[in-house]
Amino acid sequence: MIKTNAKLLISPGLLEMIHQDAEDKIDKALKETVVETLRLAKEMVPVDTGALRSSGRWRHPSNLKYTVTFGGYTRVAAKDTVDYALIVHEGLGKGANSVPRRYLTIPFDFMLEAVLRPRLKELVRNHKEFGTMVTLQGGIYG
Repeated sequence: MIKTNAKLLISPGLLEMIHQDAEDKIDKALKETVVETLRLAKEMVPVDTGALRSSGRWRHPSNLKYTVTFGGYTRVAAKDTVDYALIVHEGLGKGANSVPRRYLTIPFDFMLEAVLRPRLKELVRNHKEFGTMVTLQGGIYG
């Protein structure tokens, strides 16, 4: 299974200093980012049986934290588990599968830079002294 996490770390009290509804706005921006990341990733993922594409999903395990995953359980293919998501993503297979596809990394990085970071900057624009109190964590994990 391959997954990406987008988690926002915010210094205590910052949300209350900016706006009462800032947390909802940030959470909404995170959700839009991961939903679009998944959509773009599903367009990029190579398709043979469709199992890998259909295994892509997003989850919202806690406030200000979302996870996008590929692999794991699916009912599309003859076998119920897609255990090759990381192999395809990183190009660790043989032949055509030896080319890294980066179907999750590319849209994740794009959405962070094109959508999420500008929205976060907008939220803290009037509170520049708090700009360094907001940290975006993200990464791809196998």
